[in-house]
Amino acid sequence: MKNRRHLSGVLVMVLLGLAFVVATAMAHGEGLRSPYFSDEKLYQFETNLILAIQSGYPSLESSAAQTLRELKAYNPGFSYSRSIIPLMRLVKSERADTRSRLCATLALHDLKSDRGDYAIAVTAKFSDNAKVQKLCYWLAYTRQVEKVRLAVSAIQETVLMTIR
Repeated sequence: MKNRRHLSGVLVMVLLGLAFVVATAMAHGEGLRSPYFSDEKLYQFETNLILAIQSGYPSLESSAAQTLRELKAYNPGFSYSRSIIPLMRLVKSERADTRSRLCATLALHDLKSDRGDYAIAVTAKFSDNAKVQKLCYWLAYTRQVEKVRLAVSAIQETVLMTIR
C-alpha cells in the first residue's frame, strides 16, 4: 500500500509538471511545437500518462486522459498509438469510475484510431452504465458521419477532376 501511495504521488507530480510546461508553452504562443516538446519528450509524456491511466485512481486516470487529449490537440503529428490499448481497457471496464471512463472515451475518440473507434462502438452497445453508453453512442455516430463526409468529398473531387 505504501508503494502504491508513493507511485500515485510521483504520478501526480509528473502530471502537474506536464500541465505547467504545457500551460507555459501555450502562454508564450509557442504551442507544443517548441523545442521543449521533441518526439522524445512526447514519448516520455505518453509513457507517464499511460502509467497514470493504469493507476486505478479515478482522478489520476481522468487527468491523464484529459492531458492526452490536449497533447493530441496541440501536437497532432505525434503518434499516440501506445495509449490506445490502456484507454480501451479503461473505457470497457465496468468496474472503473464513470468519470474516468468518460474522459478515456473522449481521449480515445480524439486519437482517431480504428481500434479505438471499434471499442467505442462496442461499449455503446454493451455497457451497463447509461452515461458511458450514451456518450459512446454519440461518438460512434459522429465518427460514422465523418467517414461519410470524407467519402462524399472524395467522390465530388473525382467527379470534378473528370469534368475538367
